[in-house]
Amino acid sequence: MDEMYKNRGRLSAEILGAARSESAPLSADRSAIFLACMPKTASTFAVKALRRATGFEAVNLVDVFRDNEQNLYLPKLIDTCATDIVLHQHCKATNRNLELMVQYNIRPVILVRDLLDVLVSLYDHFHNESPISPFAFAYDGFFDLDEEGRKWLLVRMAAPWLVQFHASWYTCSALKKQINTFWVGYADFMADKGGTLGRILEYYGLEPDRAALDKALEETSSDRTGTRFNVGRQGRGMEFFSPEQKECVAALLECYPEVDFSLVNKGLAS
Repeated sequence: MDEMYKNRGRLSAEILGAARSESAPLSADRSAIFLACMPKTASTFAVKALRRATGFEAVNLVDVFRDNEQNLYLPKLIDTCATDIVLHQHCKATNRNLELMVQYNIRPVILVRDLLDVLVSLYDHFHNESPISPFAFAYDGFFDLDEEGRKWLLVRMAAPWLVQFHASWYTCSALKKQINTFWVGYADFMADKGGTLGRILEYYGLEPDRAALDKALEETSSDRTGTRFNVGRQGRGMEFFSPEQKECVAALLECYPEVDFSLVNKGLAS
């Protein structure tokens, strides 16, 4: 994996100054395992396994879910500031999120996946669970569209969110060096779950217990419903979407020529 995805750069003076403007009763011994993730990246599985392996409390740090952006919510940060926590949220690297992460000593893991594979998994999710999400305004009208219309809705509405998610975290970490991040690709995680979770724990300065990780993975793997497991096969998106739809997604990447999309672009024309 490109080293720039594992950037350990300095925090910018601007963000540090904004973060220091608010006091935070933070415990020096507290750990926060925070997965900032695209949807459909096995993040639920990862959090459940990490919770079982560490004993940390599984929480969320958002105000409201459903179709709301899952940005950090200060009251919940205050409530959990002395607790070892593990969580995942679908949030972009906005200025406010970065300020709060600095203030509360959160160094996020960025979990990403091939864009087309995320989109086809979202298509399944909208059908099997609900079209209500922060990634695209769909609601019940989604089911009034034919199959091609539903595909186009995701390509035109959800794909921009995914591209902005990746571009925002890449920019703040690799380009501007504002915050420490550790990047994990879905394919790497699925190929070696135990090794990937161990590296995540090491990133947070925690000593991986291989026996505890193996047990946690075994228990979590048996819970396919609780982990929201779908199909998980890589490359489905290339088969599912038309050439025109794939061109539409590829065009979005051209908006950020300075961003490396190699972790999320496994087949689109560059």
